[in-house]
Amino acid sequence: MSNNLAALSDVIDYIQGKQVSTETVEKQQAPVYKSWDEILTDSIPDSVTRSKIDRLCKAYAFKDVTSVDMGPVRISSLYPIIAQIINLEFKLLKMLSAKAPYRVTDYQTRIPEENIGNDQVPFFNVDSALPPVAQSILTERTNTLGAQGQQIQVSFMASELAAQSPYRRDELANQIAKAMVRINRSMNYQLWNAVESTGEAVGEVPQPGGFFTRSTANGQALGGSNLTDAFIANAVNNMAAYFGYDGLDDIVAFTDQAQISVVRNLMINRYPGNNPMAKLEYDNELVAKVKSMGLPAIQMIYEDNNGLVIPFIRDTQMPAGSTLIFKGGLPTLGLFQLQGNFGPFVIERPITNLYKLDVCFQLWTLVDPLQVSRAPMTGHP
Repeated sequence: MSNNLAALSDVIDYIQGKQVSTETVEKQQAPVYKSWDEILTDSIPDSVTRSKIDRLCKAYAFKDVTSVDMGPVRISSLYPIIAQIINLEFKLLKMLSAKAPYRVTDYQTRIPEENIGNDQVPFFNVDSALPPVAQSILTERTNTLGAQGQQIQVSFMASELAAQSPYRRDELANQIAKAMVRINRSMNYQLWNAVESTGEAVGEVPQPGGFFTRSTANGQALGGSNLTDAFIANAVNNMAAYFGYDGLDDIVAFTDQAQISVVRNLMINRYPGNNPMAKLEYDNELVAKVKSMGLPAIQMIYEDNNGLVIPFIRDTQMPAGSTLIFKGGLPTLGLFQLQGNFGPFVIERPITNLYKLDVCFQLWTLVDPLQVSRAPMTGHP
């Protein structure tokens, strides 16, 4: 054979050597278990991004979600709004705030009142005698200025954490807003229920008297009964004895939640029939008569036996089982000015432990002339 021709034995040896080499390579390419971060970086074709991910993986410790301490972990989305539990009802305060406040300048507010007394004069003989003397009586009542408020302490760290959170929240402003709601709710409650305290010395807490607390004329005890046409008519008649029916064009009623449905039933019973649109038109006509009074949301409109339209407003902060009908144009909110402003006020200063201390408060009283201009009813469900 020629030297260019390989021997058969050489060819067999060459083929067997290739097979051995192939088997060896196949064994070396067997799958190798990798960590999660290695799989992540290997799956990214872009070298720059792969390098960034690699540095991130080396900076943080990643664990398998099946491990004991990672079992409960799950990925969740963050809702963009923080849901609020908050009550924004302060009906009497809203009504009083609809008109300009009276400026109070001292702890005590004088409320002058004048009563015409007897409004009838007799006949007399001009040739023989003079008519009798008749003069009005001038008196006064008072109420006390009170301060209601709270402190807020927000650390600099808490402010920064809130500002850098996904909500980008101004924590101090948010807490001040909540303080204003607490002040309004507290004022509304005390506008009804407070008992006057006149002590002004250090250590004592002066406070004004509330509207219902100071309403002591024309009262009716209902003895567990609901409101009726007769009870409401009596209240109106008692006030009309002093002002006349035409003088009660600004009359309004505040009651608790239990009596709104009672007033609704009184009006339904007064309007028999089965035409709901006619009833709606009638109600809208009554509502139009009281739109100019600056009232908060009205729950029910009532027309009494004398043709007076009385809006009924639900206020859950009134004394339990009570209703008050009154001339809405008389009570006024009295406020004290600081630096030319009526408030509410926020005074801030830093304190030693990297907190901001804010004091939020209001200085107020109630100016409620003429007890006979209102008629309280107590003792209903």
